[in-house]
Amino acid sequence: MESLYDRVQKSAISSDNELEALERLREKLGEHADFPVGQWVTLYDVGGIVDRVMALPEYTIDGYGVRKCTRNHFLMEMFRTPRVNPPTLYNVLKIAFYGGLVRANLKASDYPDGIVKLFKDFKLHALVNYIEKGRSIPDIQFDRQSYH
Repeated sequence: MESLYDRVQKSAISSDNELEALERLREKLGEHADFPVGQWVTLYDVGGIVDRVMALPEYTIDGYGVRKCTRNHFLMEMFRTPRVNPPTLYNVLKIAFYGGLVRANLKASDYPDGIVKLFKDFKLHALVNYIEKGRSIPDIQFDRQSYH
């Protein structure tokens, strides 16, 4: 599962549209999207990072009244997913996707003190922080172009 997780994470960097890319991923997974992958773990919640991130603004409204995601949205989705969704293959890979977006755009100047350091030091993009180890997944074959 780690190999697939890493491939999805890397593919997120070249994604033009978050929602379309996630929908393509779900379609590619097909019947395996809802495959249970064990139990969530909360190793990602170090140093109070989850509460600190969830307190940040997720959206802004521009001068035309259009709601836009902030960079915080991607990190929030990584932490929100295990709290509100079951541990399925799609949800784990959704965390990988958001983790790729966060890693590609992570700058200390964009977040309050300590968030970037915690994220990097504890490798909060890694699968082991979200799902129990040792669970196998169905053999799903697809290339990188399939989900970005």
